[in-house]
Amino acid sequence: MSHPVELASKTQRSFARLVGFVTDNPWVNVMILISGIASMRHQPFQGFIFAAMGAGLVYGYYHFGKMGTSISKALFGLQVVSAETGKPVGLGKMFFRDFVVVSMAWMYVAYFGLLLMAIFQPSTARNRTEERIEDAQRAVATAAAVGSATAIFKSGALFKHDNWFKTTVVKKPLSAIKTEFLEDSSAPSKLEGMSRAS
Repeated sequence: MSHPVELASKTQRSFARLVGFVTDNPWVNVMILISGIASMRHQPFQGFIFAAMGAGLVYGYYHFGKMGTSISKALFGLQVVSAETGKPVGLGKMFFRDFVVVSMAWMYVAYFGLLLMAIFQPSTARNRTEERIEDAQRAVATAAAVGSATAIFKSGALFKHDNWFKTTVVKKPLSAIKTEFLEDSSAPSKLEGMSRAS
């Protein structure tokens, strides 16, 4: 049973990425799990909560990754598929693809941090000349942060990973994603059963 394919909009993908900044980051998920286990000796309750949350996120990434989606994408009804075949990309490609996406997201965090520093960093100027130098530095930092972020967004670099991995994101309800995954998973066993019967 196939579901009508509709490409996801950049707005939908951006919202999913915002949620997935933590939920879809395999590195963060593993670190939450490890930190929870490590802190259970001194803070049993808090350690257990973090370990359980990390384990849930790791399992969620594995569970949804096999179907070509993720926790955040499943919430928004999105699926990553091959641009060539239209089939889900699977866990391996999802992992490396998300690594690139997370790295690019951290670039935006860096630009945002640079902008905050330019605006809110306290002045250490001791005279008017140093004040003018600081003002110039703030202006340059602000222009660099805003300009770089705008250039990346307008150039479409936020979505270049689709070109690198030959993928695209489509709109598809989670129920349809699960149904198709189960059908695809059972197809080989049916063929094997037919071959054995013959």
